[in-house]
This record gives sequence, C-alpha cells and structure tokens, in this order.
Amino acid sequence: MKFLRRYFGNPLLGVVDVREVRTIRGWARHARSAAPVTVDFFVDGKLAGSTRADRYRADLVSEVPHGRCAFEYTIPAESFDATEQTVEVRIRGAATPLANGRFAVRIDPPQHYEAMLRDILRDGLWALAGAVTNASLLLTGWYIAPSGRADHRITINDRPVALRPKHGAEDFKSPLPPEFKLHAFEGDTALDPREHELRISFGAGQPFHPLRDYHYPLFEAAMPEPQGRVRVAGHDSAFLFNLEGYSIARKLDALAQRYAGRPLAALGPVLDWGCGGGRTSRFLARNGVVLSGVDIDADNVRWCAQHIRGSFTTIRPEPPTAYADDFFGAIAGISVFTHLSQEYEALWLAELARIARPGALLFLSVLGRVAAARENLLEQLMSDGDGFVDAGRNPGIDAVTHGSAYYRNILHRPDYVARAWGKYFEIVSIEEGIVGNYQDLVVARKRGSSRAIRSR
Repeated sequence: MKFLRRYFGNPLLGVVDVREVRTIRGWARHARSAAPVTVDFFVDGKLAGSTRADRYRADLVSEVPHGRCAFEYTIPAESFDATEQTVEVRIRGAATPLANGRFAVRIDPPQHYEAMLRDILRDGLWALAGAVTNASLLLTGWYIAPSGRADHRITINDRPVALRPKHGAEDFKSPLPPEFKLHAFEGDTALDPREHELRISFGAGQPFHPLRDYHYPLFEAAMPEPQGRVRVAGHDSAFLFNLEGYSIARKLDALAQRYAGRPLAALGPVLDWGCGGGRTSRFLARNGVVLSGVDIDADNVRWCAQHIRGSFTTIRPEPPTAYADDFFGAIAGISVFTHLSQEYEALWLAELARIARPGALLFLSVLGRVAAARENLLEQLMSDGDGFVDAGRNPGIDAVTHGSAYYRNILHRPDYVARAWGKYFEIVSIEEGIVGNYQDLVVARKRGSSRAIRSR
C-alpha cells in the first residue's frame, strides 16, 4: 500500500525544515525519478530565485539512498520591501508549496541594518583576551572605533599601553559600514605589585562606553576545574573566567549605585541565579554581599559551596525554588535567559518576581543587538515577528541536561523585553553589550516601594 500511495499519489515530495530570515533549507524530490528537482522561491507571487535540491544530508538517506535531495537558498534582499510579504517554496511545476513552504515575513532593506550597525557602534566596541605570566600582562583582542575617532589606545589604570597590530579577528561577523574598521591587536605591560586590580579601558583621551571597560583581579581567587569553567563560559581559559566574572561583579555594583543609590551589598540578600562555577559569585562574596546561588549543574554548585562564602543550592530546570516570597533585595541572572525557551522563560520570570522584594533590582542578561551584530544575526533578530528568536539547541551543558532540548540559543529584541518582561517588572534600563561586550544587561525592578530594598 505504501508503494501504491507513493506511485499514484503526488510524486513531488519535500519539506521546508529551517528558516533563517532570507535563508531557507529543506529537501525536495520526485518520487518516481532519481534526478534532482528544481525548487522555486516566490515572494508575493513573483519568482525571486531557484536552486537544485541536490545537496547531501545524512538524515535523508531514508528518503533516497544517496541522500542528495537537500537544498539551501538565500532569497535576495531586493525581493523584500519592508512590509509583510508571503513567501512560497515550490518544486518547479507543482501547484502547491512544500510542507511548511508558505509563510509570511517582514524584512527590511539592507540599508536599514547598516543604519542600525552605525547606532550600535556609535560608542565603539571591543573585545579582550589575554594571559598573566609572572609579572606581566599580555593582551590580545580587537576594536572598532567610533566614526571619526583617532584615539585608538588602551589604558590600564589610566596608563597607556602600546598596541601592536595583529593579523585577523573574526569575532565580528556583520559587514561593517564603510566608515568603520575592525582592528586586531596585541600588547603587553608590566604589572605593579602594589595594585590589586586592573581597569582596562579603550580610548585614552576619550574612552569608549565606560560600562564596556574590563576589570581584572590581581588578588587570589578560587578557580573551578576546567570542565566546570567550560560548562559556564564555553571555554576553559582561567584568565577569561576571572576577567569576565570580576568585570560583571564591578558592573553590578556600579548599576546598583546608579539605580538604587547604594552598592549591591546594601540592597539585602542577593541571589546569583545560574551561579555555575562561581564565575561572578566568587567576587560578589568578597564584596560583603549576603549571597545565595542556585544552578541546575550539581557539580558546579558543589564546588561553589566548598569555595565561596554563601548558600548554594542545586535546583531543577523548572521552578519553584525553596525561597520565601519577597526574599531577595537583588537578583543577578547572567547567561540564563540566553538559553531558555519562551515556556521556561515565562515560568522563571514569574518565579523571580515571587522571590524578589518589592523594589528589588534584577540584573538579567540577554543576547540582543550587540550579540546579533557580532554574529551577523541582526536581520534574523529584527525580522522575527515578536522579537524572541530561538536559534536552536545549545550542547554546552549536555553533561547536565543529558542532551535534551532544554538548553537553547536565544536572542531577545528590546521591544520584546519591554512587552513580555514588563508584565512582571518595571524595565528600568537595557544596557547594551556590557556583559563581555557581547550580552545586554536588562535592569528591572519589582514593582512596589523602593523603601523595601534594605539590608536584613
């Protein structure tokens, strides 16, 4: 019967299984022919382009023994006019589209994204890596200076550091507007034994965005094992683990001072939601914070409990936690909502609202416009209907989630945060690209009297 249905039914088969803005992937074939078919792409009924479905995909061997019936095509940008338009994907000669092959999109012209890049880069952008060896600091990285700026120098604790040009930097993937240029660099400097921390700024006379400065601790800090660091940060670099964690801790203090008029430690009990291996908790605890930390990674939580002053607890991927209502004066969640589906996001927003005091500040990172620009995903982020973009499963903590689909790669548009998160909190500010000069930091406040933020 299966043979008869295939033979006498519609012989044109196929599916659109991935859509990334203008790029469409899927498979298509003719049930009674081994020859590859041509797939046509229409925008509002007008042919925008075609491609042959002759790419190999291992999962398609069940469809055809050679597995060569996949396709991928990027519809030209000039086919779109910034209004909502209908795309259809059809095998040539077919009267109907492929499965999932008819959908509505709204895509802005290329100059829209170029203007957006100019806005993102108005204060410059840079990224840093390095190493501490003996009594010296080696720095490597890249920078994009603001348009018209000629002061391209790093300062460490206000002392200029000579930079040497370096070949290659592929961490910024979007095409740059012509007035901007990416520069890779390296440099080194001797360390002063009298200093206990470094503030690393770009632009000596007129610094870039001050919340994109880096901070590095020169004092001893406990360090988790490499595998624990990888599950938190995606790398095992001890230098970056300290650089990222200490920078975040310093910025949380600065933002608490800006929006509550006092340092983080004075806001009351603080929750590091998603504490991982203590990347940030190690430094929060040193600042006198009454600290609690939670994570789904039991091994990392165990390490934190053994090495950091505070209370650390393993939690399930879904709420609730064991904390009482209105308990925390501040909550930090770094690189958590960057990985949760909309369903889990809503559950955790409600739970954080339950355990935060009225007036409490929440510092929650997301992948926004800066991250999208660095990954050449601006078009995808801005074209998505509601501003929540699920870019697929992230395998980074498979050892914890056992390879489930729980851990995702998620991007958030600012208007989505204001609309969806605003149901739970007052959105005080979205500080773009200040976490690792990659993630945005959403500063939110639980509605209620600010007098409720107090030490216990």
